[in-house]
Amino acid sequence: MESISSRMFAMVQDREKIFHEIFLDHFKKNKVEIADKITKLFPFLETLRDHSFIPDKLYNDSQEAYRNLVPVSNVVYRVLCHLEETFDESLLQVLFSKVNLKEYPDLIQIHRSFENVFQHKYFSQKSVREETEKMPSIQSRCKKDTWEVISSCHPENIPEDQQTRTAHCQASDIIVINSEDSAESSEENESWEAWRSTLGNGPGAVMK
Repeated sequence: MESISSRMFAMVQDREKIFHEIFLDHFKKNKVEIADKITKLFPFLETLRDHSFIPDKLYNDSQEAYRNLVPVSNVVYRVLCHLEETFDESLLQVLFSKVNLKEYPDLIQIHRSFENVFQHKYFSQKSVREETEKMPSIQSRCKKDTWEVISSCHPENIPEDQQTRTAHCQASDIIVINSEDSAESSEENESWEAWRSTLGNGPGAVMK
């Protein structure tokens, strides 16, 4: 049981790292697009400041730059560069909040792209990892005392009472394996739902 718990903990850590890398990479590539969709500083700046994503100095400097006729998109891009350096997934929930999506409806398409890229990249990486992990396991099983395994498992070579115990052990092994797979699947679903919530309530909810 302890080994299963350790494995599940390692899997969660691995997923969190993958989530972070996917979201950060997509954020980097879409800073210009995001800046272009934000047409005025309020409530963009205020929301970020209220949630402590930008310091007061950056907030004040941005307001001053706007008063000095620096284009809004340029001001926003500078703020996004700061957010990239301190990136945390919870930023996405604030950036794509109901208030912001209502005020800047063109952000909805970018919001949706974060969910799409997550599904595509994460599940593609997961599929590749699973196939890679299976290869050594399959090869080692094929090489491990093949003839002895075949011979010892033949019913004629196993006493009747041992056959009963063997069948019982095999059934127990199946139960343990299935339980582990089930736990992994459950953890997968919970992680997916949790990270979907990171992106906020979704454009559909905002447009109601």
